[in-house]
This record gives sequence, structure tokens and C-alpha cells, in this order.
Amino acid sequence: MQDEYTIPYEEIQSKFPHSIRLPVLDMVGTINNLLEFVKNQTEEICLTAVQHCAYDIIHVRPEFITLKLCMTAIRSKADVIYYIPAHMKTDKFFKMAIRNNIETFRNLEHDEKLPDICMYAVMQWGGNLEFVPDDCKTSEMCNAAINRYPDAVKFVPDEIKSLEMCLNVVQYGDDDLIDYIPVKFRTEELCKIMVEKNGENIKEVPIDLLTEEMYQIALNNLPDTNRYNELLDLINTNEFTIKFIVQRIQT
Repeated sequence: MQDEYTIPYEEIQSKFPHSIRLPVLDMVGTINNLLEFVKNQTEEICLTAVQHCAYDIIHVRPEFITLKLCMTAIRSKADVIYYIPAHMKTDKFFKMAIRNNIETFRNLEHDEKLPDICMYAVMQWGGNLEFVPDDCKTSEMCNAAINRYPDAVKFVPDEIKSLEMCLNVVQYGDDDLIDYIPVKFRTEELCKIMVEKNGENIKEVPIDLLTEEMYQIALNNLPDTNRYNELLDLINTNEFTIKFIVQRIQT
């Protein structure tokens, strides 16, 4: 066993004091970074080591770095993509890596985020739009992201946003996403949808759209208790608003 390592076994015991003398294959499957000192690496030994500790890929000799080994490492830790040899990093490789671990995309270098890779990443998970360079973002890509993950609107440049996109966000996203809807897209249709979802959203309605119908929709979608006072607290009060609420209280 002495010849199994590049340093005397006594030093192995010193570096890894809790190790138990076992065959190399068993030891690399239980001890992180031991692979660095294995003299006669094999494909099986390297794969076993990486299955136990993804970062052991750093110590794998070039001839044993296979596609299977890389995907095994990436599936466990997305950031090991930094240690993959450049010659292996093809479009096909990146897509496979993203499919194996959705967090891989955020770890790619800027020049590795080509439009096709960006679109693929967004199609896998809309939240990946956050890590797409702005100069790669397109209307098609942003719509694809929002269709899968409404929160992706947070990462859409204002110049790409559209009414259709914003309607999608309001219909299927959480109320806090309304902050990302530009005022110019807060149309009567959009405002009715967001107020129907939650009457409290009337505070986000532009003042020129605060009609009697809009107030009524808000009232119908507020908590049952103390609805009128609650509505008064939520909106920008004006003479019409007060008159409308007083009339409803009286009736």
C-alpha cells in the first residue's frame, strides 16, 4: 500500500487523521481531497472521489476527465464548472450541465453566455434571466422567462417590457411584483385584474382610473371586517372617493 500514494502513508495519516487504512478506492470515497495524493489514478477511482466530493475534480488527471465525471461533479456542485477544461466547454456541454444542475448558468463566465445558451437556461428556469447579460436579453427571452416564473419581471429591462408581459405578471404573479409594472402599462384592464385579485392593490391604481367601478371591485375583494375604513386608508382620498364610500356606508 505504500506505493499507492505520492507521499509516505505516515503523511497521509497526518493530513487525514481520522482515516482508516483501506483500499484506495474505498478511501477516496470517504475522504475529501485524498485523490490529490493517489499515485495510480484510474477512471473508477476518480469517479468515486468526485461522487463523494465534487471539488476533487481539481485533482483528476486530464486523461480521466470524462463527460460522465464532469456531469457527476456539476450535478452536486454547480460552481465546479470553473474547473472544467476549456476544450470540453461546447454548447452541448453547457446545455447538458444546465440540465443537470439549474444553478450552473449563473456560474458561467460572461463570454460563455451566448444567446443560445441564455435562452436554453431561461427555458429551463425563468429565474435564470437574472444572470443573463442585459445585451443578450430579448423580448422573446423575457416572455419565456415570465411564462415560467413571473418573478423574472424583476430582471426585465423597462425598454423590453410590454403590456402583454405585464398582464401575465399581474395574473399569475404575487402582488409585490406590481412594483415592477411601469405606470404606462397600468391600464384599466390590468388594474381591474390586480384589484380583483386583492382589493388592497387599489393603492397601485393611477388616480385617473379610480372610478366607481374600480372602488366597487376593491370593496368586493377586501377582508369582510371594516372594509370601508380599510379602503379609505389604502387610496389617495379625494372628494369623489369620500362621496362614493359614504354613499355605500349609508346604503
